Amino acid sequence: MDIDLIIPMHNGGATIGAALASLRAQTNRRWRALVIDDGSTDGGPATVEAVAAVDPRVRLIRQARSGVAAARNRGLDLADAPLTMFLDADDWLLPEALGVLAETASDDAAAFGGFEFRDADGRWLADERPAQGEIGLRELFGQVFLVVHAQALPRRAIGDERFDSSLAVVEDTDVWLRLARRGLRWRNTNALLGAYRVRPSARSTDFEMMLACSRRVYERGAAAGVEGRGIAPNLDASVLARVHCSAALAYATRAALADGEGGVERGAAMMRSVDTGPGLSPTQLAVMARQAVLMALGRRPGDDDAPWRGALEAWWRRCRDERWCSDSTLTEARARLESLRGPGVAAWNSARVSVVVPLYQSGATVEAALESVTGAGIDDVECIVVNDGSDDDGPARVQRLAERDRRFTLVHRLNGGLGAARNTGIDLARGRWLHVLDADDWLLPGGLAALVRAAEAGGAGTRGAIGGCVIRDSAGRAIGTHRPDGPLDLDALLEGRLVVCHGLLLDRAALGATRFDPGCRRVEDYDLWLRLAEDGWTWAPVDAEVCAYRVSASGLSRSSESMLAGASAVYRASLDRLARRGDSARASAARRAGIDRRLALVWATRRAVAQGDVEGSLAMLDAVEHGAVVGPSEAAACAADAVVLGRGEPLVIDGRAECAWAPALLEFWRGCELRGWSLEGLCERAATLLAERAVGAAAVMERIERACGDCDEVLLIGYGRNGRALSAHLRAAGRRVSVRDDAAAQGGVRDGVEFEPMDSPIGGGRAAVITPTDDAGLWARFAGRVAPGQPLVRWRIEAEALARAGRSLLMAKAGARR
Repeated sequence: MDIDLIIPMHNGGATIGAALASLRAQTNRRWRALVIDDGSTDGGPATVEAVAAVDPRVRLIRQARSGVAAARNRGLDLADAPLTMFLDADDWLLPEALGVLAETASDDAAAFGGFEFRDADGRWLADERPAQGEIGLRELFGQVFLVVHAQALPRRAIGDERFDSSLAVVEDTDVWLRLARRGLRWRNTNALLGAYRVRPSARSTDFEMMLACSRRVYERGAAAGVEGRGIAPNLDASVLARVHCSAALAYATRAALADGEGGVERGAAMMRSVDTGPGLSPTQLAVMARQAVLMALGRRPGDDDAPWRGALEAWWRRCRDERWCSDSTLTEARARLESLRGPGVAAWNSARVSVVVPLYQSGATVEAALESVTGAGIDDVECIVVNDGSDDDGPARVQRLAERDRRFTLVHRLNGGLGAARNTGIDLARGRWLHVLDADDWLLPGGLAALVRAAEAGGAGTRGAIGGCVIRDSAGRAIGTHRPDGPLDLDALLEGRLVVCHGLLLDRAALGATRFDPGCRRVEDYDLWLRLAEDGWTWAPVDAEVCAYRVSASGLSRSSESMLAGASAVYRASLDRLARRGDSARASAARRAGIDRRLALVWATRRAVAQGDVEGSLAMLDAVEHGAVVGPSEAAACAADAVVLGRGEPLVIDGRAECAWAPALLEFWRGCELRGWSLEGLCERAATLLAERAVGAAAVMERIERACGDCDEVLLIGYGRNGRALSAHLRAAGRRVSVRDDAAAQGGVRDGVEFEPMDSPIGGGRAAVITPTDDAGLWARFAGRVAPGQPLVRWRIEAEALARAGRSLLMAKAGARR
C-alpha cells in the first residue's frame, strides 16, 4: 500500500459512508483506511463494516471514547505504509487527491494542497488554495492553514510523534510544528484535494479556550525551535508576538460575528491580551473576517445581505476606537474583503492560467464568454470576473455560474473603466500565465491551450504568445480573420501590427507590478504592450485562430479624431521613453514621422469608410506635421480593416455585395492623389490590392472545385494553409483527396488523406491542384507531367481571376454612385 488513511469516528453514521465512497473512487487505488471508532453509539460502525465486507482495504478498529487525538494516535500505532494521511469522518477527498499527493511527497518531504469549504449540509462555500510553493517551520508560524486531510506525511518522518490529548483544539497544528522542528517540509501540489465540512459547535465557539490552546502550541513550538535543534533561530519574541496577535484577531473576529454585541466585547478582551505592535493591517482584517465567516458561521463570504456584515462593521469600528487600526485601514480592509469573496477565491489560487474578464453592462454576452473559457483546452484555470459597477443582470448571471463551477470568481468594484477593472483582476491572479478576455468576446475551442503551448515552447525572451482571431459582427457572424505573421516584439508593434487583446497570453510573474494605465481611455492595451516590449518582451506566434473578437456597436461609433489622438499619444510616449533610454534608431525623427502618417491614414480611412466623411478624412491627413504619404499597399490594408473593424461588415466584392462604402473610399483616394500625397494611379492600384484582399478562401475553393470537373479524386500539390483548407472542402463535397508535399513525410496517411511520393507519376483520371500562392517552382515542375485533358489547377490563378473581377466591380460600383 502507498497510503494509510487514519479516520477517527464518533457518531459519524450520517457521513462516514460518503467519506469511504470518496476513497473507493480514487484514481490511485493503493491505499488502506483505518477507521478508529471512538465509542460511537449510532450506525457508523455498521456502515464501516458493510463497506469492509466488500472492500478489504477498509478496516474498523474499536476503542472506548477517548477523543479525536487518542483515536488518531491509535491509527498511527497501526499505520505502516510509506505515507500517512488523516481524514475526518465528515469530510471527503476529490478523485485525484491520493494520486497527486503520492506523486508529490517523498521519504523526506510531505505534500499538501487546497480544499473546498463546505457547510454542514455539504453545500460549497469557497476554495482555499495556499499560494506557497513549499513550507516549513517559518511558514507555519506565518499561520498557513494546513487542513488535516489535504496533506500526506512520510511515515518515517512522523516517527514517535503523536497528538497531544490535553489540547482541546489545534492539536493538529501542534503536530505539524513538531514535525517541522525535525526539519520536515511540505511541497504544494497546487491542486484541490478534498472537502472540509464546517460544523459550528459548542466547542468551536469557545474562542477564549481556542486562543489559549493556540498560545500554548506556538510558544512551545517557538521555544523548541530556538533552544532545541536551531532549525528556526529567527523565531524570536517579535515573531511570536505577531503570531499571538494574528491568533487573537482571528478568534476575536469569530466571536464578534458569532455573538454580535457581546462578541465585540469578548473580542476586545482577547485583543487586549496581546501586543498589537504597530497596528492591524488591512490584509489581516480582511483575511480574518473571511475565515470567521467560513469557520465560525459556516456561511459564504460572498453573501451580500448577510447579517454578519453589520456585526463585522461593529467589530471593525471597535478596533478603530481602540486604536488598533485607522479609518483608512478599514477602508482598505473593506476593499480587500470584497476581493476575497465568492467562488474560487483568486487570492489563494495557483492555477496554470488566470483569465481576467472585466464586466460592465454585458449581461447579454458574458455567459458565452465565460463558457468559452471552460472549452479552451486548459482545465487548471481560474477565471476572475471583475464587475466594474454594472447595473444590468450581468453580475447575477456570473454569480449563478460561479456557484456551479469553482473555477470562476466574481469580484466587485466601483466603476473605474476598463483598465482599472483589468488591473483589479490582475492583482488577484495567481496563475503561471495571464489572459485578458472582454465580456463580449470569447475563446475558441483549444485556443488557450494553443497559446500556452507556444509560450512554454518559446525561447529566451519569450514572455507569452500571440494567436489569431476570428472577427465577428455584433450578431456573432464571422466577417474576417487575422493571424500573426511572426513573433510580436517592439519593432512589430511600432510598425503597426494588429493585436487583439485576448489573442495574447502574458507571463504573470514577469509582468510584476506593471499594469494597464487607468487614465488611458483609448488604446490602453497597446500602451501596455508597448511598455512591455520596451523591456524586451517577445510573444511567440500561434498560426491559428485562438479567439473571437466581436466588433461592437460602441466600437463602431467611436470618434476617429479621439481614437487618433489617443493612439498618437501612446506611440509618442513610447518613442519618448526609447529616446531617454538612448535607443536613437527606434526613436528617430523618421520613425516618428512614419508612425504619425500611418496612424493618420488608419483613422482617416476609417472615417471615410465608416462615416462617409471624405472631407473630414482628408483634413485629418492634412494635419500630419511631416506631410501625408499614401502608398497603394498601405491604403488597401487600411481600407480592408476599415470595412471589417469600422463598419462591422465582411470585405466582400462581388455581384451580390452592396459595397455602400466604395464611393466614399474611392473619393478619399482620389483626394489623396489631387493633394499630391501619392503617385498618380493610387485609386487603380489600391483598388486592385483591395480586391485581392477581398478574395476569400471559400470563393477560391468553389472555383477550384468547379475547375476539377467530374474527377472523383483530386491530388493536392502542397499542404500548407491553402492545401489543408482545400482538402477539408473537397472531402466534405465527397471527393477523394491525396497529397504531395516536399515538407511532409513521403507515404502514409495523415488527416484522413494519403501522402504520395513527390515525384512519382501523377496518373490519369484525377485532377491536380497546385495550392501555394507562390507557385512558380511547382508550376515549372508539374506543368508537363499531366495527361492531355487532365485538369491542372492553380490556386494563385483562380485567386487572381476573382481579384480582377472584384476590382472591376469595385470601380463600377464606386463610379456609378458618384
